Amino acid sequence: MICFAYCPESAMSVNDRRRPAIDMENCKGCLICYRECSTGEVQMKREVHAI
Repeated sequence: MICFAYCPESAMSVNDRRRPAIDMENCKGCLICYRECSTGEVQMKREVHAI
């Protein structure tokens, strides 16, 4: 849960399966959680916007 602790915007929480969950409405995209995650739980994916 290092990624959870390092999130500067508090945009991460812990879900009922004790895994990190990202609140995309509050995430600023700094990628600190991605860099700090040692288990690969946090993944970087491109957002797709509908037109």
